[in-house]
Amino acid sequence: MTNKLAITILVITIIGFFTFKMFEPIFVYNFGWEEFARTQTPPIISEQNNDKWDAQSRKSAEALNEFYENIDTPAVSIAVAVDGELAWRGAIGFANLANQQAISFDDAFRLGSTSKAITSVAIATLVDQKDLKLDIKMGEIAPSLDESLHQITLAQAMSHRAGIRNYGLCFCFPMWEYYNQRQFGSIRESISIIENSDLLSEPGQKYNYTSLGFNLAGLAVEQTTGKSFSKALDKQVFGPLDMQHSYLEDNQLTGRSVAQGYDVVDGNYKSVFNVNNSNRWPSGGILSTPSDMIKLGNAMLDDRLLSNSVRDSILAIPNEGHENGGDIYALGWRISKWELNEQLNLKSYHHNGVAFGNQSIFVVFPEQRIVISAMMNKNSTNINELAKIVNQIAVMFIPNNTTKKNSEKGE
Repeated sequence: MTNKLAITILVITIIGFFTFKMFEPIFVYNFGWEEFARTQTPPIISEQNNDKWDAQSRKSAEALNEFYENIDTPAVSIAVAVDGELAWRGAIGFANLANQQAISFDDAFRLGSTSKAITSVAIATLVDQKDLKLDIKMGEIAPSLDESLHQITLAQAMSHRAGIRNYGLCFCFPMWEYYNQRQFGSIRESISIIENSDLLSEPGQKYNYTSLGFNLAGLAVEQTTGKSFSKALDKQVFGPLDMQHSYLEDNQLTGRSVAQGYDVVDGNYKSVFNVNNSNRWPSGGILSTPSDMIKLGNAMLDDRLLSNSVRDSILAIPNEGHENGGDIYALGWRISKWELNEQLNLKSYHHNGVAFGNQSIFVVFPEQRIVISAMMNKNSTNINELAKIVNQIAVMFIPNNTTKKNSEKGE
């Protein structure tokens, strides 16, 4: 082999390697598919907290079972709370298809952007403790930040009105920030992604949904508590609410029950592309279960964790930036009417999330004092499928006179 040929082969190999790493998610997606055959579907697990919910629980289990039979997903898990207590929960399917591990109530799912509601509550606890203010500027919280971020207030970052961009391309492998492979050691380190980016608008003026910008809320938690974001969540939220199966997706997941995420397309499945969520811990890197999330929802109905005034402040929609969905976005929460069916259109606090191989819906109906959380380990770009069973089950727990009241109000 001549030197010229050897060099040519080496160059081609190097180019091929870098091309593969740059576009790895695309290449990987096209291989490793297996038939999604349900030969031994595990039975639904269903549990109610009180005999008064017997009829609703039975119907909910039947609805969940029918939903599962008509949708290609490895597993679905749902929980409902009424008046601050668990009313019913159900789950069906597999946490892991490779070893046929049946889903359990303790199996956690990636929350995706529903993580923002948890981070919002963590911020609110610090505000209640007088350790933090929503109008504080990020330059005061973290002076080491690039000056372009100094004048942004915490509330602007939490409401996506800071003018910060969302995910984009990068000089990294793969070439999309969304498919991050880098391990960030802290929220402060992950903020470096946006520090050299121009702002899209003046802070406080326009709504631009951005998970990278919302990460500033997590930085505020770390800086204020002096703890890692994971330990701060345990102290401020998970511990007080007894959310025993909720945690950050970091390197400490060994021994914990986590549902494997999957792509499911046209009767075939494969494990989802493996990403590192340390670039979005506060905005999309938290794991939880429906049973834990309804505890968070219950905390939004009374003063068990937050004072009324602070809770109201994170649920208040800013006066500016009402375009492109900004008219319903508060501080880590969406506030809007939730259409359950043609007759039920109820006030709600909510957040949804689509993550790698997982999706979640989390809704609080404050006037009915009902909370519902649902998750499934199937990749998707939207939550429309999951919303169908959420709405169907939620209606079963809505008081019978709600429809009449809505009609009288003209809603």
